[in-house]
Order: sequence, then structure tokens, then C-alpha cells
Amino acid sequence: MSNAKYRALLDLWKEIKHFSFFQGLASWDRECVMPKAASKQRTEHMVFLSERIHALESSDSYADALSEAESVSEDLEPNELSNVQLLRRRFNQNAQLSAEWVSQWAAQRGANGQAWQEARSKKDFSIFQKDLEKTANMMREKADMLGYQDEAYDALHDCFEIGSTTAAVKRLFANLGPACSDLLREVREQGAGIAIAGPFSEECQKAITDPILNSMGFDQERGMLATTVHPFCSRIDGDDTRLAIRYEPDNIFQYIGALMHEAGHGLYSQGLPNKWLGTPVGDAVSLAIHESQSRLWECAVGRSEAYAKWLLPVLQKHVSQFEDVDLPTYMAARNNINDCRIRIESDEISYNLHILLRFEIEQAIISGALEVKDVPGEWNKRFEELFGYPVRDDAEGCLQDVHWSMGAFGYFPTYTMGNCYAAQFFYYAKRQLSSLDKDISQGDCSKLKKWLTKNIHQHGSRYQPDELCLKVTNENLNPTYLLNSLRERYLKK
Repeated sequence: MSNAKYRALLDLWKEIKHFSFFQGLASWDRECVMPKAASKQRTEHMVFLSERIHALESSDSYADALSEAESVSEDLEPNELSNVQLLRRRFNQNAQLSAEWVSQWAAQRGANGQAWQEARSKKDFSIFQKDLEKTANMMREKADMLGYQDEAYDALHDCFEIGSTTAAVKRLFANLGPACSDLLREVREQGAGIAIAGPFSEECQKAITDPILNSMGFDQERGMLATTVHPFCSRIDGDDTRLAIRYEPDNIFQYIGALMHEAGHGLYSQGLPNKWLGTPVGDAVSLAIHESQSRLWECAVGRSEAYAKWLLPVLQKHVSQFEDVDLPTYMAARNNINDCRIRIESDEISYNLHILLRFEIEQAIISGALEVKDVPGEWNKRFEELFGYPVRDDAEGCLQDVHWSMGAFGYFPTYTMGNCYAAQFFYYAKRQLSSLDKDISQGDCSKLKKWLTKNIHQHGSRYQPDELCLKVTNENLNPTYLLNSLRERYLKK
């Protein structure tokens, strides 16, 4: 039986988790179904919840309970000790943030959402500029309160990817960035790809949704699907995982990719250990590992010829444009390289250059090297240098992502890190599952799902990302696996 002092700490943590549950539910509702006129009241509710959670997490009673649990660490089981260590990390972070800042940020984030959506719809950065300036200032304040050794961006990035640093991200891109640029140039020289033109109705996209989710093993008894402006996945609780997607009238491949991406996140959420539900060790370990699961399904599976053999007949049944499409044509269209200014619509190679662009800009914003008012100009200039063609407006430029309105500075690098983890994990899964391609070609991904649950999901946060990678693959994160998979998929034989 668990130590009484440890149980007392968990009781306080569970109270915090109850508030966090309603905060997550209110946030999902705001993005998906809330009436626009309810924004002011919802912001008030969110401010209250944020203040209450922060007060509990930084209270003297919570600090005392944490110290008491640490005093009996030698009596704790390994997972219990991990919970105490994770709660200490979380407490140290939250205790550094003032109650005033937490309250102000909850209000500012509420204002950001409305301003960003309006600016994006009107393709006018100036509508969002003042709010982004306030947000950038508050993120610098947050970094200062959290503390850092080398640069402010480190403190923000560490909130999303434990153990990672700005320097580590720069080293990753120092090799991966030029390699992706060279590969993109080489693929373009092969000639133009194939496009399957729309429009694609919502009805046909809805018709292929359940077959795809079922092939992946997403449990719709423990999850649901809604629509939103920017696709995302939210784990409300252990048996309540919500996917939010948008239908794509001009590009059904974009819909398929986004659906599999968010369902990949959902499978990770559903695969986390229920026996540790409600404790830190039962949560996902990091954003990059989470992203590895979404990108593995979206790209390693969803863009593969094996999956195409199963999916193409489904499309032929429900989508008129695919009635006469054969497998080679499908693959040429599915993995087409084209000029794409939108990150979530981009091909796998360009995607990492999109992340490089965002990383460099947000790092410059936080350091003060780039003023917010100059973001559109810098974005457009840097984009054309990386991709070779211009941005046409702010909506397809610096306003396309929701992340900065959420204050998620330091988040973007986890996408490319996740791409690297995904390719590495999938390589080792294929080595251990000899019939994987055959199973996938029949729409049966159950063995892959079980492998991921056993090797990644069921560990929760027991291991830090680098430790987990070493445990699963016997080596550290290695971008070579990603580059090899991209060359295999995109270069003509």
C-alpha cells in the first residue's frame, strides 16, 4: 500500500486535475462549438480556472505535501517516485509564475483567439499585431520568471520538450535544414507531380472518415470528432479523447493526412496507461513524442504504398474523382511535391523547412532581435529564400498557425523532432513486425498499434524523451532515419 504522505500529495493533485478537466473541456468547446458572442464570458471562466489551478499548484499546503512525499522517497515504488519528481518539476515551474501574470495571461489568451481568427479571415496582420506584441512581452516575462542559463527561448522550449535546448534544436536543423533543401531541389528536378482536382464534398469526406479511423484502431467509444478552424486533438480525460478537423474541398489528401495525424495523437492518448490515470506518470511525456505518433500515422503509414492498396478502393467507392485512378497514379498524386505556403498542407520534405522558418522567427521575437511589427516582412523574406516563391498574403504567411495566439513559443521545434522520432520508431517497428506491410495493405494496423502501445504509449512519462528513444531503438535521436525515408519515398528509382 502506498505511503500515507505520498497519498496525501496525490489527493491534492487530483483536486488540481478536476479543475484542469473543466479547463480542457472549456478550451475544446471554445475552439469547436462555442457561439462567438460567448467569448467574453468564456474568457472570464477561463481566467477563474487558471487562477484557481495556479493557486492550488503554488500553495504552501501543496509545497508542504510535496516535501513530505520527498522525505519518504526511499519507501516509494519506482512509478510513485517518478510521480513525485514530475510534480516537483511542475511545482517549481508554477511557483515561479506570479498569480498576477497567470491571471493576465488567461485574459490575454482569450483576447488573442478572437483577434487571430479575425486577422486570419481578413488576411491582415495589423489586426493581431498589438495582441501579439503583448503576448511576446508576456512570454519574455514568463521566461525570466522560470529562469534560464543561455537564452530566454530555452525556458519556453523546455515547457514543451523536457530536456531539450535551443542549442540542440539548432544542431538538429544545421544538418537537417540543408539536407531537406537539397532533397527538395532534387525531387523538383524530377518533374511536376500529379494532382487530383476537386471539389470534394463534405459528404464524401465524411464517408471515408470511419473506415480510416477504424483501420487505425481509434476507439470512437472513447473519442469523438468535431470540426474547427485549425485541426487538433485534445485529451479531456482517460476515456475522452477529442479530434477536431476541418473538411478540405480542394484537397482530399489534406483531409486524409490531417485526420490520420490527429487520430495518431488520439491513439497515443487512448494508449496511455489507465492504471496511472490522474497521475503525472500517466500523461504523455512530451510534445515531440506526441508528434512522433501523429506523424508516424500520417506519413509513414498514410503515405505508404501498402496503405494505399487498402485505401484506394475505399476512395473509389465514395469519391467520384478516384473511380478510374490506378495505384501508380494515386501514389504520384499522394506524394506530390508542389508549391505550398501552408505548413499543414505541405509535403514531408518542405514541412521541416516550414518549422525551421517558425523556429528562427519566434526565437528572434523572444530575444528581441525581431520586433513584432516586422514579423510579416521577415516571414515573407525568409520564406522566399527557403522555398523559392513568394507569400501572397498574411493568412498564408505569418497568420496561418494558431500557436502564437496560444502563447506556444517554443512549441514548433517539437514538430521536426517528432518527424525524426517517427521515422526512427517506424524503422524499428518494421524490423520487429515482419508482416507489417502486408497487414497494412489489408487495412489492418492492429499489430502496429499494439507495438506502439507496448513500446511507447504504456510508458507514459516514466522516461524522458531521449531515454525513451534509447529504450525503444537502442540509439539516440538520429535524423538519418527521416532523411532515408524521405529519399525512399520521393526520389524516383
